[in-house]
Amino acid sequence: HGELGSPSEDEVEPSHSSFAEPARSALQPLCGRLAVDVLTWSIAGVLLLLWRLYPHFSPALNHDSFEYLSAAQNALSGHVGYTSLVHFDVERSFGQIPAPMLTFAPGYPLAVAALSVFGFSSTTAALLVSVLSMLACIPLLAWASARLGLSRSACNAVIACVVLNGAVVEFATFALSEALFTMLVLLGAVSLVAARTRVGASAQAAWIGAGLAFGAAYSVRYAGLFFIAGMALLLG
Repeated sequence: HGELGSPSEDEVEPSHSSFAEPARSALQPLCGRLAVDVLTWSIAGVLLLLWRLYPHFSPALNHDSFEYLSAAQNALSGHVGYTSLVHFDVERSFGQIPAPMLTFAPGYPLAVAALSVFGFSSTTAALLVSVLSMLACIPLLAWASARLGLSRSACNAVIACVVLNGAVVEFATFALSEALFTMLVLLGAVSLVAARTRVGASAQAAWIGAGLAFGAAYSVRYAGLFFIAGMALLLG
């Protein structure tokens, strides 16, 4: 028996970990089934991308693509963050070629340059970055959906909305930064879900992961700054 005035065992408020344990045990069989679904949707995504890329199997290019590819080539030669296609006034103001690239964020060209180190051409590397980013969204969506308590059918519906989305498939085949940016923002959101559903050091690591993901998203597209600001408000 407890002392007078001390709460009894029935009155003690359950801790976060006591809520997490049954949720974690309930997630285990669901995640096992979702692993099969993730593999299935990944194969479907690959087939859709192959159909979109047929018959040339090269990335679609527009005027922004050439800026990114130029910046990637300059990064490989040691001029990180520079472009040889001086078109916008802010780059022209430097009066040199290559000029610092300020109109576009440097993250996507750096990712393309990093893959080019392994022997890929810059266009192939750009395509791989976009394709892999799109496919990486599938397990991220599956994990977050399951963690939020959605049923298996609902999880598959969420994934289908992305994999079967024409805009998503289109941008995944372009030498543009949209696919990489989307994946990084989604990674940050998933990290926030993990941070809010965990406790202790695990939650702290998830908060740090969210900040790093949103910071990386900002390095890919300047719009990522809004997610950094949103996270600052959330922490405040």
